[in-house]
Amino acid sequence: MQPASFFSVLQEEEISIHSKILQGYGTTVLVLEYNHETRLVSKMFLEVLGYRVLMAGTPGEAICLAYEHEGEIELLITDVIMAEMNGPNLAEWMLIFYPGMKMLFMSSDSANVNASLGLFAEEANLIRKPFSINDLAGKVRKALERVNDY
Repeated sequence: MQPASFFSVLQEEEISIHSKILQGYGTTVLVLEYNHETRLVSKMFLEVLGYRVLMAGTPGEAICLAYEHEGEIELLITDVIMAEMNGPNLAEWMLIFYPGMKMLFMSSDSANVNASLGLFAEEANLIRKPFSINDLAGKVRKALERVNDY
């Protein structure tokens, strides 16, 4: 599957609008996603928006990166369903060691799976895959502005 087929196609106008309104200004974001193409597209979207992006393919890699970049990461964007550890469990672990870190969960699974984990689509801390740069820009900004209460 090609990245462009998974996510909405980038449009110059969308990038221009969000790079002005929702600019990341170098905020560091850690993205944890198993799917390589989804990680790359997420990274591209976030970098276009001005975020500094760290990438992980497993919860173990994410934990190592969090340790290596202690105090730098402001937002963890993680998939909900993973083999080693689910996203909410990883978030709980991260918040113990990095209480100021914000969370945004990604999911392409049904609402039933997410509801069983205590996550709901209407919450600001969940984004449905596939997503556009507009979707991601808005959800990231809302996640960064939220008080940790996931």
